[in-house]
Amino acid sequence: MSKIDIINGWAEKEEVRATDAQVQAALEQDGSLIEMISEELESDSEDDSDRLLRMYLLANEHEKATIDGVLTCITGWTMKSLLTRMGITEENK
Repeated sequence: MSKIDIINGWAEKEEVRATDAQVQAALEQDGSLIEMISEELESDSEDDSDRLLRMYLLANEHEKATIDGVLTCITGWTMKSLLTRMGITEENK
């Protein structure tokens, strides 16, 4: 089991990764991945903030950089920037 399997509890390693062929097909298809993510977030009744924060907390530096890259792509902000916008800084932790 990988770290992500343990954090998710329900996710199998094979479910977590898209194949290169799937990503290539998505690049060629009309439609927005960001739009789909946004719709999924809006329709999800659960707030997965705790899970996301735990994933980041347990991540190594490479994994944190990956999470920050995804967050930046989706929101324009890194985890540190988002936490700062919430009023959480190194000084008040």
